[in-house]
Amino acid sequence: MVQAVSCPGFMQRFDTGTISVQPEYVHQFNTHTQASEVVRTGTILDREGKPYQVQLARDLASVGICVVDPESSLPIVKLALRDRNLDGHPESTSPYYLKAIGGVDRAHIPKRSFLLGESNWYNSAPGDIVPEGMKAVEFSIVSSDPKKLIIDRLNGKIDKLPVSPKSLAAFIDDPFALIPFTEMTKGNINLWWKHWYQIVQRGIREGKEIPYPGQTSQRGFSGFFDHVLSHVGSYLKNEGYTHLSGSPTWYYVWHMNMSHGFVPQDRQQHQEALGFFDRLNGVQFKTQGGEIRALGETDKRKPLLSWFAVAPFMIALHPSYEPELDIRPEYREQFSHMYQSMREQLKGKDNSTIITYPLYPGRNLWHNKPL
Repeated sequence: MVQAVSCPGFMQRFDTGTISVQPEYVHQFNTHTQASEVVRTGTILDREGKPYQVQLARDLASVGICVVDPESSLPIVKLALRDRNLDGHPESTSPYYLKAIGGVDRAHIPKRSFLLGESNWYNSAPGDIVPEGMKAVEFSIVSSDPKKLIIDRLNGKIDKLPVSPKSLAAFIDDPFALIPFTEMTKGNINLWWKHWYQIVQRGIREGKEIPYPGQTSQRGFSGFFDHVLSHVGSYLKNEGYTHLSGSPTWYYVWHMNMSHGFVPQDRQQHQEALGFFDRLNGVQFKTQGGEIRALGETDKRKPLLSWFAVAPFMIALHPSYEPELDIRPEYREQFSHMYQSMREQLKGKDNSTIITYPLYPGRNLWHNKPL
């Protein structure tokens, strides 16, 4: 696992020869997943001698490594591998997600689920079943350069931000976490869009960089994705696995997977994704100079399209409401034009439905790469 995350960029920051990890695994209860796992903890030093926390964790289906910045508590690198053998059945999912997403009451949770402390999602829907003849492992990764943390940069712009740096950094890390599913007040809806537009309005300004959704750092480690695929793929093939699986949460990860030889597991769902992307391309926005442009005219490698791909989930919760943002008048007009274009472009068969990216709780979107 250490070799799998030690890409050239990581090696520039860290000295893997300084890793010191306790020899024995210790049982612990994961309060989030509500299940048990075993862990080994230790430290690694960066090239300046600063210690970072290292955790190796296992459960009945998963193994993972995580390096954490002790000051921010943010993961610097993380790699988790999960055997998909029981996907599509309750035994593949930890108790929290069986209850929260699957609606399974505690009395019907399988005993095996209570030993899946590292399994951080719901994988028990019929669509999660691995195709016959395939022996697959899901991988998930994080790569964040500790010298380029987003929160550090935002703290330097505190006077220019309409929201707090801490709140905006948390939103960038997980924009879904702020969606007010249970408290759909106008204030909460407006707050989500205020965070979203703070990022997007910068992204449509020429020459301005913005992060991708899911990031905690301005950039990850150079070569991390390819390095992980190479090392993990060789190891899994030797262990008798046939495929590496990923479920891309973000637009940019979807395209990254496809460009690296991953194949969609569900062709119909794949067509839904392509149709959604095509609609996104037609969304219009106004530039700072007043020019009207379509998203499809922008660089698809940039983060802007990924942020627009997130927005329909929020629109779908309240399609008839147009957010009211307490921002400068010229930005309010630009936001309103953009929002109306999104709502019109992504409208379903009637005005009460919105087409979204076809991945949501209870419906994973699987990509598989032959080993």
